[in-house]
Amino acid sequence: MTPKPTIISEVNQLFSKSFSNLLPFCADTTFHNCNRPYFHISNTGIPGRPKAESVWAFIDSNNLHWGAKEQGWKIDWPSFREYLQDVHSVEKAIMFMGRLKEYAWLYRQLEQSGFELIFNKTARISNNRIDGGNIDAALAASIMDHKNDYDSVILVADDSDYSNAIERLQRQSKLKIIISPHSIDKTSKQIKKIVGNEKVISISTIRSLIQK
Repeated sequence: MTPKPTIISEVNQLFSKSFSNLLPFCADTTFHNCNRPYFHISNTGIPGRPKAESVWAFIDSNNLHWGAKEQGWKIDWPSFREYLQDVHSVEKAIMFMGRLKEYAWLYRQLEQSGFELIFNKTARISNNRIDGGNIDAALAASIMDHKNDYDSVILVADDSDYSNAIERLQRQSKLKIIISPHSIDKTSKQIKKIVGNEKVISISTIRSLIQK
């Protein structure tokens, strides 16, 4: 005679099925140097569970790099990606930049940290200066091109050239926050006028979390 399953065995079976959808966050090959045991819970096949908000970050890499450098520090890219995930639940972080052969190691590190890279045509001009193309226009165009793919946006930039894109995001209630690579007083006055100070934070306020 087959014994009846106990309540404990039924619970164990339930938990074993539920936890089959749990994957260690750090096992994702796009994230490296994780320090805490994250878990990603899939919504697939769970009736009634609300869809998580889709948050994308659009990052002007030149603006960010020089903003931190002017303040005398460098960014640890895996820590920055982790911050975007932990604090703002960023699903996709897209970084716009120029491309030079000698920085191939940096591009690999950024991709391994979980950033998606979009390159602009880059060339060396007189006095060994670098013309990185119009990153502002490419980033703003991408925000508009993907407007149906995300619920909200984090913009990591503080250039007034982004004002039109920011105004559109505000009208659509899709702007979550702006992370300025400079101090608030050095952030574009036009941007602050559009969104108000409550939607702008300075990169310096999170320095201790993301500094190399």
